Amino acid sequence: MAIEWKWDIPIPAAIRCVIRLAEIANRFESVISFGKNQIYINGKNAAQVVSLFLALGSEPSLSFIVEGNDAGEAFRSIHNYIDQLVNRREPTEIYGAPDSAPAGLQLPYHQAI
Repeated sequence: MAIEWKWDIPIPAAIRCVIRLAEIANRFESVISFGKNQIYINGKNAAQVVSLFLALGSEPSLSFIVEGNDAGEAFRSIHNYIDQLVNRREPTEIYGAPDSAPAGLQLPYHQAI
């Protein structure tokens, strides 16, 4: 199964949140790619994901493609996380209740890249 999705609004996120995106992608077997204008990077490689977000800056477009047996579950997790970043909500669906987030995790949304 393959799923492709595109956001047309800026995704405000601190580098820590972008790295978390790669960590979420690594939980799945599916191939996960992020990109723009037909240029995609490995969504499981934190350095590549950070580089992509730095290159995008405030440009309002990001696509991701998920391909594999667990594509549906991977898509939902990534989509929910990005949606929460876009809407500036604490990503509780990833961790469950806010107090179940890993100790010391801070989500500095005010530090948009």
